[in-house]
Amino acid sequence: MSESGPRAVLAGHGDFAAGMASAVAQISGRAEVFALVTNRARSAEEIERELRAALDESEIGRAHV
Repeated sequence: MSESGPRAVLAGHGDFAAGMASAVAQISGRAEVFALVTNRARSAEEIERELRAALDESEIGRAHV
């Protein structure tokens, strides 16, 4: 697996994404494969901007360029 960036973006309410990443890390030891995005205290525009930035940095985003 490539170490060049996140392979998936986890997004959710509050600490949901961090909790999911924590669970996967405990099982697989691979927390670095995720980019995390929360909606806590963010406007819709901020969430969209963060999601786009996370996708741009991820292998998913680079695969669709």
